[in-house]
Amino acid sequence: MRSRSPFAAAGELPVWMPPSPRPRRAPPARAARACALLLLVALGARAAVAWRARASATRRCDVAGADRAAVELRLGGCGLSELPALIGSFTRLQLLDLSANALRALPELPPTLRVLFLSHNAFDALPPQLGRLPELRMLALRANRLTGALPSGLLPAQLKWLILTDNRIGELPADLGAPAPSRDAPAARCELVKLMLANNALRSLPASLARCSQLELVRLANNQLDELPPWLARLPRLAWLALAANPAVSPARPRAGTRTLELAELGVERGVAPLGSGTSGVVYRGALRDLGAPRADGEHGGPSTPTNARAATRVAVKLFKSERTSDGLTADEARASAAAGAHAGVVRALALVRAPDGGAPANGAADAPLAGGTAPPAGIVLEWLDGFRALGEPPDFATISRDTLTSASPRLRLAQTLRALCDVCGALAHLHSPSVRLAHGDVYAHNVLVHPQSGRAKLGDFGAAYSYGELHGVELASVERIEVRAFGILIAELAARIRADEGADARARLAAAQTRLRKLATQASSERPEERPLFSQVCETLEQTSLSALAYGE
Repeated sequence: MRSRSPFAAAGELPVWMPPSPRPRRAPPARAARACALLLLVALGARAAVAWRARASATRRCDVAGADRAAVELRLGGCGLSELPALIGSFTRLQLLDLSANALRALPELPPTLRVLFLSHNAFDALPPQLGRLPELRMLALRANRLTGALPSGLLPAQLKWLILTDNRIGELPADLGAPAPSRDAPAARCELVKLMLANNALRSLPASLARCSQLELVRLANNQLDELPPWLARLPRLAWLALAANPAVSPARPRAGTRTLELAELGVERGVAPLGSGTSGVVYRGALRDLGAPRADGEHGGPSTPTNARAATRVAVKLFKSERTSDGLTADEARASAAAGAHAGVVRALALVRAPDGGAPANGAADAPLAGGTAPPAGIVLEWLDGFRALGEPPDFATISRDTLTSASPRLRLAQTLRALCDVCGALAHLHSPSVRLAHGDVYAHNVLVHPQSGRAKLGDFGAAYSYGELHGVELASVERIEVRAFGILIAELAARIRADEGADARARLAAAQTRLRKLATQASSERPEERPLFSQVCETLEQTSLSALAYGE
């Protein structure tokens, strides 16, 4: 390329400049030395980067060098087999993350701790130090070596969020959540809001949990419960319950004609970023060439009649990360998705994905066969939803059992909000109908996909779902009313976020509709379960509210 003078950049005429003389070629020996020097420099730079990374990790994992006034200390994945006793000198520490180490015991911990992560360690018993943490609100002991009966008196009474998933616990502490009143604590009460117990060996639940009036979310899937205690469905605030893979619960039955396909048939685009990721799996874009497959209609992603056998149907392919999640087994998610059937308000499962070579999902385990001894599926083929977005984000440390609805979450106008609520209500009424009897278990805004322009909505993610048509120990209507409470909370959340249109009439219409929605939300989320309406009644009220909103001012 011809050189230009500095004036050329300012719009002046180009000035010719003589080309630079061609450099002389270096002698071979000198060139070899230069190449070797460049290689050493490159290797040195890489080594420096690696050293800095190791040094950073070393500093992060160096408890002795940490600030004693720290509020948070994250030591996850540090290879610790022992925690230094000086951890007790961190007088302001509120969050301590010790996940993914090799710990079997603990020293005395700061009494100021509020959040403690001990998941993926080697604890075979509850550390006695836990009982001396008066401020502890969240405790995670997932995937340790806890077995048999857990003793009483070790778990703090004030816990709000307890995670014991993926152990082999056979019996919970008799005082879990609600220790018996004593002279020192005559008014002790259960503070538990969220209780994660999936993938254990529980045969019963302690009666102390019946006093946990704040309990809202319980995960009991993949245990050994022969019968559910009657008090479980009477918990006043219980809204999210998972029960699959227990003797008390019959497995969901995939609808007739459900197919299982090879991954190679689905045109999953390798090397392309996934569409999204959740607790149980990763979702990829796929394509299915099949005469019997439904096609996307373009605007809303709903099914329509296929035109020819060669046309490719765009699909979403959810591939499971492993066979277990915090909600239960992915095999049960596959069953429930295939059992939900075709309904406009449900994300439709088109087929299941066969595990490679008849094996299991990503981690190679196969302890949850789908039917007839076959291995669990590797994933689910779902209908493609173009332009749909999740209504919210999952709960966090602060909200515990409530979704996080931020400025980035969709805010719908009145008509779209009512349309979305009617769609989800219709889906839930379908799932709880006598011919299906399938509880979703996770009715949250983050599991509702909505088309912002039309307001059409679909309920997805059946990872916590369970069939309850033959449930032992609990009345069927009680199960539906648990889910009605979850939907009532969703109604209240969406009603509070409706985007107002301009004009006095629009504002009056919105105010009237919000009043009716709040009243319905209060009824549906009543802390007296027997007073909650069933979904058929809730849907009828929503339809009436929609008609009134449309007719307002006419």
